[in-house]
Amino acid sequence: MERWSSGSIAVNKKMLNAAILRFIIEDIQPLSIVDSPAFINLVRIRMPSSVRIICKKTVRAKLNQTYLEMKTALENKLSQIEIVSITADLWSKATRLFNFLKTFLFFYILNLFLIL
Repeated sequence: MERWSSGSIAVNKKMLNAAILRFIIEDIQPLSIVDSPAFINLVRIRMPSSVRIICKKTVRAKLNQTYLEMKTALENKLSQIEIVSITADLWSKATRLFNFLKTFLFFYILNLFLIL
């Protein structure tokens, strides 16, 4: 995990938007977080005032675009595979009203074993 440095890396709008989108995806944040004044203030630290924070509408569009790109890439990979094995685990936690489903997809690509 890379931590913020003393500002030795110049951050532009494209890098900032990519980092925010990655944060939302990886940490399963609501899209509305980008409209939160506390989030905006956090992101603006050490940023020039001319850099605008990405809005919820743009986040939604970029998220859809990222989804379609990843879906296409996965479909292309899977179309090259002859044998696929899928397993699933389902469990629930008694103290919560949530059920969990984890799916594993096993396949071989050129003798390289991958798990998705």
